Amino acid sequence: MAKTGKGINTLLALLVLLLVTAGCVFGGYTFVNNAKKEFAAAEAKLPESAISDYLLKIRNQRFDEIYEDSLVVAPHLNAKEDYIATLKEIYANADTSRIEFAPAEEGDNTYTLVYNHKYLATVKLLQAADGTWKASTVFAGNNDYIVEVPAGLKITVNGIELSSDYLLEKNVVASNFRGLRDTTGAPKVDR
Repeated sequence: MAKTGKGINTLLALLVLLLVTAGCVFGGYTFVNNAKKEFAAAEAKLPESAISDYLLKIRNQRFDEIYEDSLVVAPHLNAKEDYIATLKEIYANADTSRIEFAPAEEGDNTYTLVYNHKYLATVKLLQAADGTWKASTVFAGNNDYIVEVPAGLKITVNGIELSSDYLLEKNVVASNFRGLRDTTGAPKVDR
């Protein structure tokens, strides 16, 4: 009978050891899982996460999402098809998983993208109200134009009607008449 008692004690000890081990494994798994979620949430609030997400969208050809984000980051009047075609051209020969980036200038939320030790593009970031960041490629060149149209006329660019936010001046003398001494009869324009 003494042997049976020792066998039960050994069995009980092994059972307790097994339960403690299972509890530790489950607790460790839960801890690691929660830590991963917390790290992911904290990373999403870093500017660099927007660039990684942006490059992933390019790799996965999610250009519609990129276009929508670009309208938030740096509002523009580019036609969607033209915008996407330009993006495809910029990133065509780049393996997005090997693109490196660094801040372009301190404090201005622009980053330089480099691929194979060569400049690829500049990306601008904007922090959303929820603390996350969005990215958009900055296209090179200055394509700003000043257009004079008869006062009160509606203007559209690529099918998008311009709001009054784009007007520099309203109901002013057309620039080609400004050199006249008497401009009372000169046509009025919005610029």
